[in-house]
Amino acid sequence: MSYQDLVVMVLGNLARMKLRSSLTMIGVMIGTAAIVMMVSIGIGLQAFVTTNIESVISANTIMVFPGEVGSNPGGAPGTTHATSEKKLDEKAIREIQRISGVMNVDPQLSLGGAKMIYRRAANNVSLINGLTPEGTEDLELSEGRKFRAGEQRSIIIGNKVPDSFTDERSGKVSDHLDLLGRPLTLMLTRTNAEGETETKEVKAKVVGIVEAVGPDQDYNVFLPIKTLENHIEWTLNQGNIIKQKGYDQLLVKTSSIDDVEQVEAELKEKNYNSFAFKNVVKGLSTVFTVIQAILGGIGGIALVVAAIGIINTMIMSIYERTREIGIMKAIGASNKDVLKIFLLEAGTIGFLGGIGGVLLSLLGKLLVNFGLGLYLRSLGGEPVNAMIIPLWLVLFALGFAFVMGVISGVYPARRAARLSPLAALRYE
Repeated sequence: MSYQDLVVMVLGNLARMKLRSSLTMIGVMIGTAAIVMMVSIGIGLQAFVTTNIESVISANTIMVFPGEVGSNPGGAPGTTHATSEKKLDEKAIREIQRISGVMNVDPQLSLGGAKMIYRRAANNVSLINGLTPEGTEDLELSEGRKFRAGEQRSIIIGNKVPDSFTDERSGKVSDHLDLLGRPLTLMLTRTNAEGETETKEVKAKVVGIVEAVGPDQDYNVFLPIKTLENHIEWTLNQGNIIKQKGYDQLLVKTSSIDDVEQVEAELKEKNYNSFAFKNVVKGLSTVFTVIQAILGGIGGIALVVAAIGIINTMIMSIYERTREIGIMKAIGASNKDVLKIFLLEAGTIGFLGGIGGVLLSLLGKLLVNFGLGLYLRSLGGEPVNAMIIPLWLVLFALGFAFVMGVISGVYPARRAARLSPLAALRYE
């Protein structure tokens, strides 16, 4: 029997029992859609979490903290802690820049506790960050520009800072302030040697506003690192702060993500206390792979139930077509031919049901993402893709549905192939 005759016969047989075949395909369709939608939720969740983390720091960045690397008895494998202070000064920057694969080293400073004033409105800033012009390259701005070389009196503010000012007379929260290009005053305080509180007014012009990235980042304030260094020295009443204490941390950028492991290994060899963001992404990938497998397994239960329906459909088909099987064998069809017919019928039911399941899941994806987007917009948030269906998932679902159909048809096909021609012809 040629494959063309086989396909024509299979399609004809399925058309004759279209009601039963259609109901069985619907079962496969629901099972396939359940698998695709469950796994796509896991993929969407992974993409959402990874994207939000990458908005804070890129995957080819290594954070270096003060302190030397030492063993961590009783801690988790691979963790380190600072055993002694190792300053992150200019000497450390030059040493790290000589490591092969390092593209740039950005020092960072921070100062806590300041008051920001604009006209009659004030805003208490909990943390001011100091960055170099190169360090601001990772900032995504909604308005304005980043720092330029040599700037001293510029400031970049977080997306929510213009909404967090309070009128000092009335005590009411001000409406959204148009601060871009406007001068602000930073009020710094310190306690002198006599125990008295001193204040210092610092003028700064808003040159950029950071794109909204999340509540923990939207209230950040950034100053040129040299400017902040001077402010810290005034606050601590101490000069040469970098030589004495060093920077708060260094951001080491590698030429590519493939260089991260090698650079991090060399940093540890030089006793620098470092942490690579790539390790977080790798750990998250493992976790989300497990989550996707669990969700896929839950959806697979529906497909297993559908497989039982395929077995039932094929067995009932044997009873209805017993005489037909006998005639086929009597005119020369072999057991192998009968086996192929029933296996292909079961596989076709699975495959067509799989196509329907994929289409159903694509429709479900559109509805879920659209509905979630409307809900998040009503809360003032940004829409997200809760479900993502990549091409590999579609192909996997179709292949899995077909294979599941073929496997479900093995028992009925073998049973049909073993029928005796004489017994089949006498069957009423």
